Amino acid sequence: MLKSCSYCGGIHQFGYDCPKKPKRIKSTEGLMGEIHKARTTQRWFKVRDYVRERDQHLCQLCVRNLYHTLQRYTFNNTQVHHVIPMKEDEDRNLWYNSENLLLVCKYHHDMCERGEVPREEQLEIVREQEYKYSNY
Repeated sequence: MLKSCSYCGGIHQFGYDCPKKPKRIKSTEGLMGEIHKARTTQRWFKVRDYVRERDQHLCQLCVRNLYHTLQRYTFNNTQVHHVIPMKEDEDRNLWYNSENLLLVCKYHHDMCERGEVPREEQLEIVREQEYKYSNY
């Protein structure tokens, strides 16, 4: 049976592996694989839960009414954000370090990932949260 190929526009036998088809990189290989594995460890779950508790399950940018906050107390769909991304931390010292982690909502997480929220400002918020929590 013949089928049209979405990669080259030609017609091939069904099951033919078109050379124009891009090769898939498995996420379990290399650095991305290590990052994926790190996010499934007990150590990560423990640190993640600590950060959520430290930040009172609230987006820390929304609480401070920063960067076009949509809702002041956002606790739904919050995510633990690595201020210095795991990809950039070659020594892996910051992967599980709460002083590099900040709880943010999806909206602000995307902004942080795009670099629209300065890292230094994120780190300042983290330092503030660590100080508050340690003196709580």
